[in-house]
Amino acid sequence: MSTIYVLGATGFTGQLICRELQKAGLSFWAVGRAEARLEALQQVFGKRFAATLTTRTMSDFAHLAPELRDGDILINAVGPYLQLGPTFLQPLLRRRVQYLDLTGEQAFVQWMMREHKIGCWPSGVVQACAFESFFADLMAERLLREQGACLRVETAYLTLPPRPSPGTKATMRQSQEAATWRLKRGELESATERTGRLIQVEGWPEVEALWPVPFPEVLFLARRARAQWAESYFMGTRAHVDTMRAVHDSRSSVKVADGALPPPARGIFSDPFDDRWAEVRYAILAAVYESPTSIRGHGLVLSGRDPYFATAVVAAECAQALLKRTEPISGYFTPAEAFSDEIFERIVRAAGAELRVQRVESSL
Repeated sequence: MSTIYVLGATGFTGQLICRELQKAGLSFWAVGRAEARLEALQQVFGKRFAATLTTRTMSDFAHLAPELRDGDILINAVGPYLQLGPTFLQPLLRRRVQYLDLTGEQAFVQWMMREHKIGCWPSGVVQACAFESFFADLMAERLLREQGACLRVETAYLTLPPRPSPGTKATMRQSQEAATWRLKRGELESATERTGRLIQVEGWPEVEALWPVPFPEVLFLARRARAQWAESYFMGTRAHVDTMRAVHDSRSSVKVADGALPPPARGIFSDPFDDRWAEVRYAILAAVYESPTSIRGHGLVLSGRDPYFATAVVAAECAQALLKRTEPISGYFTPAEAFSDEIFERIVRAAGAELRVQRVESSL
């Protein structure tokens, strides 16, 4: 049977993924740099579920390669992804493993698509298996199948209150240094303007699309040639615009050289399973429009609480789906290419989320 490895298991989201794997009765290797925290994880989950492997630098993750067998599953929770992934991933993905990550970075997805194609790697790769782009990609694909030929697709995200984790903040700052891509007339172009516009969803308070953001589903839609126009946005009410803007506009980013890493983070809370995130509400909108200039469209809205719990559910359920396959996947896949509607609906239920169809109206 394939072995599951959780890379970055001592981080906040990594610990939640370990918990979801244990709840599913799956054993795993917890891989990270903080030996004491790995030992604590093993005490929480027990040796029946969790074996541990300590790494000292990012390059040490690559030392896993000789241990990997065909079909083994790597869940990569080590971010920011573009900053850290290229330092250790290539030797791992040259093996016939099945790789999942949680990235929301367009630039890292572009790097992975390019390297996987150039290197002709035998691994199977599915990126963005987190609560945002995983849901958005599958929701957009479902709408496109149901509505037929729609030219424009938009995805948008709302969290109340806006409370990104330290790792998410670092990723947002890092993403500011790379281009934000949107799809226009079938071609990717840089989206630099940040002019707000309104999106009205039936049953919602009025929200504003703050500015384009670099979420991967735009690249996934372009790869599958499923739309001529596509863009992704952060949304918010005026009450929390300033908070999100301050995080996104920060130009400071942590520069990490391999071999000179700072001490491992303690995590967000001293207890990794603190429930203070449970009151954070999130909503994801995927909408399709009949033309680039149409302001009315059909949408799917997914809403729930605790986005980090939802991310852990997505990662664990995707790993289980890969384990059930008769053959390991090989090649590069978007979430909508790799996973069926049945798996999507099971994840929605497991995350305690609600999915509904809505009419959407937006300004241009």
